[in-house]
Amino acid sequence: MQKRTPPKKRITAKRPLSLHPLSFDEAVTDILKAKPEAKPAKDNGMRDRPIRLKAKKALGPA
Repeated sequence: MQKRTPPKKRITAKRPLSLHPLSFDEAVTDILKAKPEAKPAKDNGMRDRPIRLKAKKALGPA
């Protein structure tokens, strides 16, 4: 029988949600500013979607 894989750890917000910036775009720019070493991709369409999704998850239901 195949062994069940343990559930994957969810990405949790680094800061308490009360300290999160109010607007969603502020949160995105905040996360983008947090890692300046990441070079901007030539086609930024798909590249910034995971970051936006992560920000959305971190903010929770608005």
